[in-house]
Amino acid sequence: MIGNNEARGMDPRGGATREHLEQARHGLSEAAGAMRDSMSHAGAAIREGMSQAGPAIRQPLHNAAEAARHMAQDAKVAATHQYDELMHRGHDLLQNAQTMIQRHPLAFFGIAVAAGYLLAQSMRRPTTD
Repeated sequence: MIGNNEARGMDPRGGATREHLEQARHGLSEAAGAMRDSMSHAGAAIREGMSQAGPAIRQPLHNAAEAARHMAQDAKVAATHQYDELMHRGHDLLQNAQTMIQRHPLAFFGIAVAAGYLLAQSMRRPTTD
């Protein structure tokens, strides 16, 4: 009669037979080869996809960057124009104020004294009795 271990391919001492170990090694080797081939094919597919998609991706990015440069240049021109206009207005206001002060010096002196007095009154601390 054959023992249970011998019926399952094991020797009577409880260890795996050489034949089963060899089969397991062969199966693992085949699995590793199949995995290596799959990874190689996947890498080739990725490389091919990237080479085909590269120009399709680069051109829209280039167009977006170019549009951003144009927008920045337009914004710079507009900001420079507004700055120059505000500086011109400020210069005009200063010229008008100087002209008015030269024409009516006593009126502006009175206005300055009144503004100083009102400012001093508003800054004065109230006294507590």
